[in-house]
Amino acid sequence: MKKKRIFIGSFIQSPELTKLFEKLKEELKDKANIKWTRTPENFHITYIFLGEMPVYKVEEIQEFINKEFKNEIEAGLQIKGLNFFKRKGKPSVLYADITPNEQLKKIYQKINAYLNEKGMISSKKSHFKPHITLGRIKKVNPDFFESVNQYNKENLGDISSVKVEIIESKLSPQGALYKKI
Repeated sequence: MKKKRIFIGSFIQSPELTKLFEKLKEELKDKANIKWTRTPENFHITYIFLGEMPVYKVEEIQEFINKEFKNEIEAGLQIKGLNFFKRKGKPSVLYADITPNEQLKKIYQKINAYLNEKGMISSKKSHFKPHITLGRIKKVNPDFFESVNQYNKENLGDISSVKVEIIESKLSPQGALYKKI
């Protein structure tokens, strides 16, 4: 059975974030070992990661997306500050935070309810942390924290609208490649 590795998300374009991304790669090179997002064209918000899915289920989800989210949606989002997720107490993912709003929550809830109803996810996921991954952190030194904290509250750009899409994720040694289906 043919499968695709997918998630439901929205690609994000932000000149301000792209500029900061290039600056951070230089600024943090001696402070952390980071596998950076391949290119700013890969910046996205993930609503739900589904992983390997049979093609027929991807087609079912595509029908739902086309029906419920056929147009761009006014979002009024703000990219606000840098942060990192931790795994086992250590920084693991560097990201740009997105200030959540009701529109984004409604998109997430509609997708989550559909996938749960169709049995494509095991249970309703209540936690949604909108963010844009900038890189996967391998190792840091103490200077890393100070560098990231200086951008903690900074406005890094605005996103006026989003397009909800199924995105295929193909893994490679150079990093994941994303393309809309």
